[in-house]
Amino acid sequence: MNLSSAISIHALEVPYGSNQFSGTNKLKVLDMCAGPGSKSCLISWVAPRSSDLIFNEVLCERRWMLAKTLMSFVDRTCTNYDVTSFNGVHFGSFIKSEFDRVLVDAPCTNDRYLFDNKMNVEQFYRVNDGKQMCELQKSLLCSAIESARKGAIVLYSTCTLDARQNNEIIHWLLNSKLGNCVELERFDLGPFKTSFIVWNSMRGSLFCRLLRKTGDPCL
Repeated sequence: MNLSSAISIHALEVPYGSNQFSGTNKLKVLDMCAGPGSKSCLISWVAPRSSDLIFNEVLCERRWMLAKTLMSFVDRTCTNYDVTSFNGVHFGSFIKSEFDRVLVDAPCTNDRYLFDNKMNVEQFYRVNDGKQMCELQKSLLCSAIESARKGAIVLYSTCTLDARQNNEIIHWLLNSKLGNCVELERFDLGPFKTSFIVWNSMRGSLFCRLLRKTGDPCL
C-alpha cells in the first residue's frame, strides 16, 4: 500500500458513505487488473456496503496475491466482492454497460526499476520497449469503456512516465471508434482541479487520466 494507490482511488471518485447508491441501485465497481490488491482493498474500504465489487486478475501469481491481500485486510461480512480471472481484454465483450466505476491500472514498463536496477533512462527504455505494452493497454482501455454504463467513470493509470503508455494511449482512444462515447474529466483534488495526475518518487511513478462514458459508441 502506498500513496499512489490512495491517489488513484481518490481520483476514481468511489462515493464513500453516499446515499446515491442504495437498495436495488447498487454501486458496481470493476478493478480490471487488480493484483496484487492494494487498490482493491482501498475500494472495499470506501465503497458503500451494498456495492457489488469485481476484482479481476488474469495472472495466477498476482491473483493469489490479490486474494491473500483481500483476506487479510477486508471483512467479507461487510463487503460483497468477487475475485475473477478473466482476460481483461475480453471483459467488455461479455459484460457490457454494467459498471459505475472501472479502474484500469494497466500493465506497463514500471519506472520503479530505474531506481531498483540503477539503470539510466536511455538504457531502461531500450531494454523495456514500451511499444510492446501499448497494444495491450489500448485493448484493456477499450474493454473498460465497453463494460462501463453511460455516465460511469473510468480511470486509466500506469506506474510509468513513458508518454507512449500514458497520454498517447488516451489520445489514441479519443480518435478511435470509442472516442465519440467518452469525454475527459478533470480531477477534483480539493483546492485545485487538474486534467491528469503525474506523480513520481523513489518508490515509483503514477500517471492517471479520468474518463466519463457519455453514451454507446456509434460503430
